[in-house]
Amino acid sequence: MVITIPHEIVDCILDNLQEAETLSNCALVQKSWAVSAQRGLFRHLSFGSSNRSLTVAQSQNATIERVKHLIEIFETKPYLASCVRTLELTYYRSEHDLSTQLVSFIIPLVEQLRNVNSLILSSCNWGSLCLELRRALMHLLSQPSLIRLILSGVYGFSNMDEVFALLSLGSNLKTLKIMTVSYGDRVSFTEDTIPVHHENQPRSIQLDQSLLLDYHAAAYIAWFQQVSCPFEIRNLRCLHIGMEKTPDEWLAWMLQYIGENLQELTLSGLLDQPSTSVHVSHTPNLRSLVAIDDIDSLQKGKSNTLPWILNFFRCIPELDVQVGSSLVQLSIDIRCWQSSEGFNRRHMINQLDGWTALDTLFTERRFDSLELIDIDLLADPYLPMLCKEVSEGYPWEDAVVEGFGEARGQLIPIYR
Repeated sequence: MVITIPHEIVDCILDNLQEAETLSNCALVQKSWAVSAQRGLFRHLSFGSSNRSLTVAQSQNATIERVKHLIEIFETKPYLASCVRTLELTYYRSEHDLSTQLVSFIIPLVEQLRNVNSLILSSCNWGSLCLELRRALMHLLSQPSLIRLILSGVYGFSNMDEVFALLSLGSNLKTLKIMTVSYGDRVSFTEDTIPVHHENQPRSIQLDQSLLLDYHAAAYIAWFQQVSCPFEIRNLRCLHIGMEKTPDEWLAWMLQYIGENLQELTLSGLLDQPSTSVHVSHTPNLRSLVAIDDIDSLQKGKSNTLPWILNFFRCIPELDVQVGSSLVQLSIDIRCWQSSEGFNRRHMINQLDGWTALDTLFTERRFDSLELIDIDLLADPYLPMLCKEVSEGYPWEDAVVEGFGEARGQLIPIYR
């Protein structure tokens, strides 16, 4: 007896497959599977020169052949171009990484893409990209389908105003992630000194899904406060702020402005003592708080993550609301950037001794909705030996478990 799987279930399964080889095999099973499998095969297009084993010329030639092949496919079967949802350019650091011939093929390929919803630029020198390619990317950013922009390690902007102008093109952005975007001129970020040029009306871009700012966050927050800023963040649901160079009052403004709409908050770089201006009462519907720390700061006693958490959830008698009552999950991500060589287990446990204060805090009745305190040990994926240490039982792991006491929910080695 042959059991027929409903087409809706097949679609759901194929939509969640990631490996190209598996999707290619599925496309050959039967005709009804082909469209869904092809949708997965062309979902994400990535071009870059990150393969260190190849010379620049070899990398460019390989990319040219791939782009030419894609153009031929899209000309023969135009519907496949509409399957592309994410375009990623990575590791283009100079004009030498992008030959004139390569650019001449990439631009018409980009122009064929009509349904891209995510644009990712990673480890790119924006200033070294030729004018035609920048225009093609800017046009893509302005398309109605483009709702997600990620800039990671992008540099070569002449000043911050050029960054703002680029972001302002994303008229339909819902998610914006900016990680280490740098520029030439250092300017003072005040209402009077940030020139902004854009065609969008003030508050016309409804950024309501996710915002990540991990470097120079204060510059963007100052921009968001301007009346002329095209971005509206009041309805934002997920916020990630790097606090290394962000004054507490800027974070306080963000939390108060977004208020009850914010559901997930991630804070990293909590090196300074907490401020009384930052409190969970500003975000009464917050369901998840993630605090990112690193193992070196914990071991050396430089971490202020615990004081931040305790201060953030401190009880304020004059408030009628049960602050923190909506919290479902607290996550503490501990990053490992170095080997465990020379690690002092007892010293680590002593440094973490105060973390048992979380036990006391979260036994209060206002936290009855809290389901999980999740402690994750994260290894840098670009350090294979460190990943191996973490996966096989990092020597710091049991010390972290013992130091945190009963507050921990689980400690899982993962790689990001």
